[in-house]
Amino acid sequence: MHRPETSAAHHDAAGQPCGCTACGGRLRQIGQDVSEQLEYVPAHFKVIRHVRPKLACVRFQSIFQADAASRPIARGLAAAGPLAHVLVSKYCDHLPLYRQSGIYARSGVQLDRSTIARWVDHSERLLAPLVSRSCTPG
Repeated sequence: MHRPETSAAHHDAAGQPCGCTACGGRLRQIGQDVSEQLEYVPAHFKVIRHVRPKLACVRFQSIFQADAASRPIARGLAAAGPLAHVLVSKYCDHLPLYRQSGIYARSGVQLDRSTIARWVDHSERLLAPLVSRSCTPG
């Protein structure tokens, strides 16, 4: 649960501060955004759910919400763990993507080979500055 910054002027039923940072007035929840990320823990997958409640200031008619958690691939499902696992399996263990897809399916996670290929492409672009830095004589 990611909550936006609030003042300590008021507290909700769970004891969390819920005061408007502009006026200190009580905020009430008007909705929430929920996003999920697929994470890989060695030997199993898990889904991490990020919930960002939308809070409204009754007095100023303003909406507050915590910033979305950062992701390695914008709007992507994969967290850093599965991306690292795919790259290590591909480049260190020499497992082709179609075999990885089959391994993940046995764990109950259906990942198309083209999805995994896009993950590899995005990951390579993310790691390019690190690779170029490590190849530069220093």
